[in-house]
Amino acid sequence: MGLEQRKYEWVGIGLLLSLSVIPLLAGIHRLWLIGIGSRLSENSRFLNDPLPVIVHIVSFAVYGPLGTTQFSSSLRSRWRRHHRRIGTALVTTGFGVILSGLWMTQFYPRVGHDGPVVYRLRMLAGSGALLFLAIALISLCRQKFESHGRWMFRAYALAMGAGTQVLTHIPLFLFPLLQGECGRAIAMGSGWFLNCVLVEWFIHKNSKRSKAGGPS
Repeated sequence: MGLEQRKYEWVGIGLLLSLSVIPLLAGIHRLWLIGIGSRLSENSRFLNDPLPVIVHIVSFAVYGPLGTTQFSSSLRSRWRRHHRRIGTALVTTGFGVILSGLWMTQFYPRVGHDGPVVYRLRMLAGSGALLFLAIALISLCRQKFESHGRWMFRAYALAMGAGTQVLTHIPLFLFPLLQGECGRAIAMGSGWFLNCVLVEWFIHKNSKRSKAGGPS
């Protein structure tokens, strides 16, 4: 692999890591609020049943940063002996992120501008990520390794929507008139949509490189 290609990979990993930072910091802050029993703002809804949000945040803390390594062919090659361990950790924490997210969407009270459209979007994204992760496992059991990798990428893209949604919510903070159930739904949906588009572009580019005989 050329130096330029490596540079692009590290830039990509850096961007993915940066997308994990704000949701992770918000999650740590929420854990702290739960720990002190704070009933301020929307945090109060977690106090009666804190386990799902704890599982979600702890799983995200592993899944988010560790998952970025799978987007680098040089790292996958370098850590080939540890790939199974990394994969096991990703699948385990991936299910933790997705299932806890679905549970919270279904059972925690809605707050702010989270209307029925946002609810449906959350359920759709979470169910899609769950399905993609299951297909990735089935592909692995059938030793279809390329298919396994593609579905792992897709599951990661949907599960990590919170990072991109930090960016898609910026217009709502800059222009308060856009705030509301409609604006919230557009911002949330745009985050998942952008992730899906980018991961399909990455898969397509990776597939073309593999067919050309380069490292995938």
